[in-house]
Amino acid sequence: MKKYQPPSRRGFTLLELIIAAVIVGILSVGALGYEYHAMRNVRHAEVQVMASQVGKSILDVWKGLRGVNYYDPEPLLGTKLAISSSAIGPAPGADSDGGLFTTLGRYQVVSDAVTFYVTCSYKEPSVLNPKTLNVAVAWRKGFQAGNLNTDAFEVRYSTFYGDN
Repeated sequence: MKKYQPPSRRGFTLLELIIAAVIVGILSVGALGYEYHAMRNVRHAEVQVMASQVGKSILDVWKGLRGVNYYDPEPLLGTKLAISSSAIGPAPGADSDGGLFTTLGRYQVVSDAVTFYVTCSYKEPSVLNPKTLNVAVAWRKGFQAGNLNTDAFEVRYSTFYGDN
């Protein structure tokens, strides 16, 4: 004679399925928030790289022109960059001794839907140091045009020109 065996349990109960769905939903919401912030950080990094490329391009051409005091990047780089004169721009630099640079010009550069503001400045040579060329590139948090305020980001590059 066979012993009675209750039927084996197969599948999940409705309660178990609801709990699993809630857990998956919570994990999905957390992952979406993380993905949003990660994508935003990627965009900020891309913009910083673009700003560095703009600043270095302007500085390299200026140095190639022997650091002239009448440098205007508009006619020289206008075919590669959407560049125009601007009244807005970051403040000129200061050297390690606290001496201020002389502003040569301010420019607006638009690239990949981002508006950059560039300030070219220089410091005349001294007994110990050759002429210093400085380019500051700033952009707003939302990447659009407008006044630079406390939420602006900035990169600066300097190089020397001269025989000292």
